[in-house]
Order: sequence, then C-alpha cells, then structure tokens
Amino acid sequence: MPLLLLGAVLAYLVATGGGLKTLQGPPVEQVKVGRVTLPERGVIQVQVINDGPQAVTIPQVMVDDAFWSFTARPAGAIPRLGTATLTIPYPWVEGEAHNVALLTSLGTVFEAEIPVATLTPQPGRDLFVRFGLVGLYVGVVPVLLGMLWFPWMRRLSAPAMNFILALTVGLLVYLAVGTYLDAQAFAAALPAFWQGTPAVLLIALLTLGVLLALGASASPRTRRWACPTASPRGSGCTTLARAWRLGRRLRWAKRRWAPS
Repeated sequence: MPLLLLGAVLAYLVATGGGLKTLQGPPVEQVKVGRVTLPERGVIQVQVINDGPQAVTIPQVMVDDAFWSFTARPAGAIPRLGTATLTIPYPWVEGEAHNVALLTSLGTVFEAEIPVATLTPQPGRDLFVRFGLVGLYVGVVPVLLGMLWFPWMRRLSAPAMNFILALTVGLLVYLAVGTYLDAQAFAAALPAFWQGTPAVLLIALLTLGVLLALGASASPRTRRWACPTASPRGSGCTTLARAWRLGRRLRWAKRRWAPS
C-alpha cells in the first residue's frame, strides 16, 4: 500500500506539476558542451546538453569570432535534459587552437575551446588493439612481474613481510586518494543534473559494501585455516596476520603431501 500511494503521488506531480507551475521564475538558459570532435577535415561537431529547467534554442554559432552555418540533429529547440549534435562545416587547421561560441535565442553565449585541432580517433580495430595493449601493460604485465618475486618472498622473515605489506597498503591508499581527486575533478565537469559529486560518493560506498560483502562471504573452511577459532584477544589475528598464517599452512601442506 505505501508503494502504491508513493507511485500515485509521483505520477500526479509529474503529470500536473502539483499546482506549482505558477511559481516558475523568468526563463533561464543553461547549456553544457559535452564534447567537441573533429570527425573529418573541415567539420566540427559539438554535442550540447540542456542543463537548464526550460527548452533552449541555438539559432547562431560562431567559430573564431565569425558566424558560420550549421546543422543540428535533432533540429529545433533542445528540451530540458535533452541533447543535440551541432555539425559545423569549418576549415580548421591541424595543430591550431579554435574557439566555438553558441548563441541562444535569448542572447546567452556558451563557449567551447579546441586547444589543439586534430582528427578525432574513430572506433575500429586499430583503436581496440591499442587500448588492449594499454590494458595489458597496466593490468597484466605488472601482476606477472610481481608474481615472479614470490619464491624470494617466501624466504623473508615476518618483520620484512610486514614491511612489504605496509608499503603495499600505503601505495593503495595513495592510489585511492588520487582516484578520488580525479573523480571529483571529472564530476565537476558533468552537467548539474547528473549530480557528479554525490554520484562519486555513492559509487565509493557501493564499492566498499561489495568488498565487505565478498569478504564476509568467505567459506568457513577458509576462515578456519586463516585464523584459529580460539585465538585470544590481542593475539594479532588481523587480516594481514590471517593471510600470513594461511600462506604458511598452505606451504606446509604442499611440502607434506608432495610426492617424494
């Protein structure tokens, strides 16, 4: 019953505005330039998003302080939260900077800058292979090189292993902070209706929840091997200690049951 009532209230507000339409202020135009691409020689494409509360019409476009003809897809006014792609036939110069200005019907100007003009890479086999190589160099090769150190690390003492683990945890914390700052900078460039900063925090909390859920769903057998059940308080049975004990027992079992 509460869900049905909530749905009815939301449907009423969407359909009628709840009787609050008379409280709307003067027209406010707010356009966000999402992406500027150069798909081919002599063509500039600008993707715009209507970030304001009302429809926006863009009748004129300027490139480098000169008016130019353009085509919009879809044509006409851009509705609230709608997008449009403007195609401008302009003889841009390779390696030079260009400025694009969008003029709305109320005279508001929204600018976009092309720092260095060059052809935009198009999706294809070559681009897919290049990104695959980037993923290989970043995600696979370092892991394989790190695994080669395992035979040497098996002979380390407990303090040396704790030092390496602490160094690794510090590096992960540094990467987490850098990722958060980069995500905040990216969220600030998103349209306002996406709520970029709350979305970053929500995704971070969801990721933490998933990791905690995966850690709690470990099998009882794995938890029993990782740490004794009757470990006294303050015995150092932390996550790092459990991982260390688990590795020692697995090595002992391998030597115990290995064929002579």
